[in-house]
Amino acid sequence: MTPTPVNPGDTFDSIAEAFDATRARPWSFVTDWLEGMGPLEGPVVDVGCGNGRHLAVAVQRGMRGIGVDLSVRLLAIARQRVGRDTDLFIGDARDLPIATDAAGAVLAVAVIHHIQEAEGRKDAVSEVRRVLAPGGEAVVSVWALDDPDVALGAHARPMEGGDGADMLVPWRAPGGPTVDRYLRVISPGELADLLVGGGLEVVRSWDAGANHVALVHAP
Repeated sequence: MTPTPVNPGDTFDSIAEAFDATRARPWSFVTDWLEGMGPLEGPVVDVGCGNGRHLAVAVQRGMRGIGVDLSVRLLAIARQRVGRDTDLFIGDARDLPIATDAAGAVLAVAVIHHIQEAEGRKDAVSEVRRVLAPGGEAVVSVWALDDPDVALGAHARPMEGGDGADMLVPWRAPGGPTVDRYLRVISPGELADLLVGGGLEVVRSWDAGANHVALVHAP
């Protein structure tokens, strides 16, 4: 039995305010990367920008930012965080509303693992490559649910009808309902294969907390 597709936009719309309350601080591997970046010809494009916490760091450093997300409610929160001079678009990582070669740098943090279909994950990586100008860098990360301790701490469970790597992770907001988020288990090797298959060069890969992270370059 094929599992029913999960729309991440609907999921995050249902938990947007509670999610924002616990995800206000940017991750250090993102801030370190942004702080070490030189002048860019194009904007920083944040794919799956969510509540804008990482995009705000880029904007505060004087970079032009563009955020894309499927969640209307998270984008509304992001607007309050990043101000009016930053472009925010409702859009899908698999078909970005961004021109080819337009981005000076790309963030795709904690987004690819929410895409259920294998072809969709490939499309998302291909879109990162398409919008990233030649010579540009991108940071891509996924939740390290292949680590049993991380999966246990997340209360991850296999999705009915999935192949064992399709997982549901509950979101428990205080005083609110429990909402299941879809996540795909992606190992560091699988992530590297996805990125290389999409035309990107992996410069460095590492683990940051409970995340597999890769720094990639557009040839």
